[in-house]
Order: sequence, then structure tokens, then C-alpha cells
Amino acid sequence: MSTPATCERSSASQKVLSLPELVLPTIKDLAPRDLHSAALVCHTWSGIALDYLWETAASLAPLFNTLAPMRYSEEESNWTFVTDLSQANWSRFHIYARRIRTVEICNPDKRWSKPVSMDSVETVQASIPSGYHFPRPVCLWYDGVSHDDENSMSFTLSLRNFLSIVSTSIRDLHSFEPKFIAGGSDDAPVQELCRRFGKLEGASLESVGLSLPFYFSNSPAIPNLVKTHASTISSLDLDLFCTEHLWTAMRGLHNLKEFSIDLEFACASPSSRRDTIMALDDITSRMFPKLEVFSVALPSTDIDTEERRFEVFKCISRLTRLTSLTMGSRTPIMPYADQMRHVGQSLCRLQTLRIDAYVWRDDHIPGTSSSLVSILQSFPHIKRLETYITCDSIPDTTQTEAHSSLEILDLIGSPAPKARQEEVVGFLKSILPSTAQVVHAGEEGVYGVGAWKAAWDEVARLMDEA
Repeated sequence: MSTPATCERSSASQKVLSLPELVLPTIKDLAPRDLHSAALVCHTWSGIALDYLWETAASLAPLFNTLAPMRYSEEESNWTFVTDLSQANWSRFHIYARRIRTVEICNPDKRWSKPVSMDSVETVQASIPSGYHFPRPVCLWYDGVSHDDENSMSFTLSLRNFLSIVSTSIRDLHSFEPKFIAGGSDDAPVQELCRRFGKLEGASLESVGLSLPFYFSNSPAIPNLVKTHASTISSLDLDLFCTEHLWTAMRGLHNLKEFSIDLEFACASPSSRRDTIMALDDITSRMFPKLEVFSVALPSTDIDTEERRFEVFKCISRLTRLTSLTMGSRTPIMPYADQMRHVGQSLCRLQTLRIDAYVWRDDHIPGTSSSLVSILQSFPHIKRLETYITCDSIPDTTQTEAHSSLEILDLIGSPAPKARQEEVVGFLKSILPSTAQVVHAGEEGVYGVGAWKAAWDEVARLMDEA
């Protein structure tokens, strides 16, 4: 039998569980199946769970299915309406359409990721009542990696579906298409994507990421896209040939705060008249001296000789406003950590440093534990360091001084320490602040990283106990 006190406690619990600020962290990381269950709990939970369930769309098919039943055609590899649209379902369509924030077109491995037919898109466009609208996502991710003509055509249709109904609302545009099989380069869907955004009347893009195949090296679509949105782009990620037309267009990016570029690829274009040092010098001294986040992949030739390394570090030291720096190369950079003292002195605002943070091939020598000491000495104010080291040999800690403010040391990709773990723990404890965390964020199952992660997790545990 319920008592007044019991009812009061129950009512208080219900009020707590209805507070969005408390519900959000509870359900935001749930799997889709669990989000479906959460959506049935109450009105507050339902709204938040549905926001996450519908946040990303890989096809228009699930949304269109709220208007009328759809049938999937194996022969056409798309969805079409089975019946006429129901006017009564437009409100439900609108409820879900407004929740879609990201369009993600990638290799479809599920049926509901397949595109709808253009006839179905045109039917909805012609029937949509006044006051209702298509999704207005702010982010478009297009991953055109494909291995057969059927998937390439599926990507093309999916992209054109979305481009036919949304474009001006997109703020973040990311495209990855190293290969396109069906048709010529002028017909490639990403070419149409770049042309579409390059022809918009008003600037809207804020973040752009382009990883494109060689056949775009002389295309005007990308420089036009950059020019059109020069006043709004604050983040740019390029993994493609950079022609002189593109370099010229990028000079207008006066609001750029984040920049990522693969210089080995960027300077490989026959129409580019600059080598990587010249390009890096241009980026750091004339084009983007106000950068806050910079990521650069360097050719091995820029690391192998002392003269080239000096030029690289000299250029990067000009970016005095950096808060985050990422450097990588096929030739490891960490062994030359002791040559970056002047870089650390210049980059006083640097908070995050990422060097060689990926799994190395067997024929390359990564950084050592001595390199780690040099980095901490060169960059005493950084809060997060992500790098790759080996602990085959441990420096004499009595000869070591490393006064740092490091909070997180992420040894992503680093192999399991061959030295005794107690020695590794003692070494790290001697050079890191007592509050620093050691983590290993390598992906499970990649080149034995799963085993390495377990070993470093044990090192972290022993450090906490020491």
C-alpha cells in the first residue's frame, strides 16, 4: 500500500528523470536498439532519443517511408513508393525531417542506406504542403570509396538525391573519393558536389574537407568553391593536388582557424611550381599566420636531412597562435625531438601536440623514450601529447629533468613495452606530473594494437597504484 512519503519520493524521481540536462548524458551514447526503447519511456526521453536516432541520415528512404510505404527494387537498387502519398502523414514527415542534422553517404551495407529513386524525390517535392520542408542538415559527409560500378552508381544517386533538396543549409562539407569507376571525371558525383557549392549565391560553408582523386588537379570546381565561401570558411582539410589556382583561392581565407594538408600530395601536381618547404613557408608566413589548429603531413625528404628539418621547424615556429599541432611523415619525426626547442619556445599557446601518432611499418624506427623526454623539455606547457614511442631502453632518470604541465599522454599505436613494466612505470612517474594520465587509444585488432593497449592499460594501472 502506497504511503504519502512513498508517493512523494516517486513524484520526485519522476521529476528528476524528466530533466533534459540529466537525461541527455544518460542516453546519448546508447545503441540504436536501446534508443528505440528509451523513446518509449516518456515524452522527455522520447524527444531526446528520437533526436539521436534521426540525427544522421544515409538515405531519404526511412524519411519518405513515413509518408507512404516504399518498396526496394533489387534490379534498380533503389526505393520507390508503393502507394500514393498520404496527406495525413506530412506532420509526421516534418517531425522527423527537422531532426536530421547530418547526411552521411558511404558504402551502403544495409538496405535502408540505399537511395530512393529520383521519381520518388520529385513526387515528394511536388506534393509537399506549404509550411513543411525537407531536411535542413548542417553537415554532409560523402565517402565515395567503391569497388564496383553498382556501388558507384548508388553513391551517385544518393548524393544527387540530397543535393536536389538541400545545399544552402550545409555548413560542414566533407568529401572523400580517391577512385571513381562509373563514367568520366566530369560526371563524378563529387565533381557535381563541388560545382553545386561553388555556384551558391551566398557564402555558407564553415568547414570543408576534400580528399579527391588525381583527375581533379586541373578542375576549376574546387578553387571556385573556396572562393565562393572564402568569407565563412574557418576550417579546411585538404588531401589533394594543389594547383596555383587553388593556392590563389586559399589566400582569400582570412578567417581560417584550422588547416590540415598533406604537402607530399599537395605539391605533387605537375601544375604546382613550389616544393613542400616553399609551400610551408607560404602557409605560415603569408597565408595563415593566425592559425590556431594546424595538421601537416610532410614528405620523407623534408625529414631525412638536417637542413630540410631546420626549414620545416623554422616555418612552423612562426605560427605563434597555435593551440594544436599535428606533424607526421613516413620518416619518423620523434627521433629529432631535441631539435624542436625553438619551436616550443615560440608556440607558447600550444595545448595539444600530436607527432607520429600512427602505427609504423616495420622498416621504420619510431621515437624512443629519450625522445619523449626531449618533447616534454621542448614543450613544457602542453596539456596533451599523442605520439608513438618504444620503451626498449629506459634513460637514466637521475640525469633527466622534464618539468611539464602534461595532463594526458596518449601512446596511440605504441607497441607493448619490452622492458619490465615496473621500469616503464618508474620512468614515466619520474618525468610526468603526478596527475597526468597515460592512455593508449589504438584501435583494437589493428597490427596487434589490441595487445599493446592491454599492456599500456596495465602500465597506467600500476602508475595509479604507485
